[in-house]
Amino acid sequence: MQVLFFWIFSVLGIGCAAMMVIKKNPIHSALFLVVTILSLAGLYLLLGAEFLAAIQVIVYAGAIMVLFLFVIMVVRPKEESLWGGAGWIGVVGLMLVVIIFMWFVKAIGLTSLPKASKLGLKALNTASLGKQLFSHYIVPFEAISILLLVALIGVVVLGRRGK
Repeated sequence: MQVLFFWIFSVLGIGCAAMMVIKKNPIHSALFLVVTILSLAGLYLLLGAEFLAAIQVIVYAGAIMVLFLFVIMVVRPKEESLWGGAGWIGVVGLMLVVIIFMWFVKAIGLTSLPKASKLGLKALNTASLGKQLFSHYIVPFEAISILLLVALIGVVVLGRRGK
């Protein structure tokens, strides 16, 4: 059952990533990127990394995609066709990557996916990650929060200058 979900999430992710590049409309491309991000979160769940899956959905599919859509709506880029010479090279390259990936999976005989604990990764569940983050890594955590606060203040100042 786990291998079935792996293939579903993998094919969905690769297909939506290809459609993200191929589509002319930037809004459609952004929506295909959301589905690609959600399929990656599904792969994280299969590996037993629940926290990474949640962060993937909340941060990337939620916050970052809202920012992307806001920028697309404000900038309104011209629609350009990707089906010139370089577009076909990209499609052929994507097909080669998919073929190589399928050959690799068949060559190693993938029958089940390893759990994160078997890979030697100890801090993938939320409780152990929280303990590590707020004990051993509290100084870098606070430094990043100050850096984000300074960046937010900078964005507000730059935004007010434009008015």
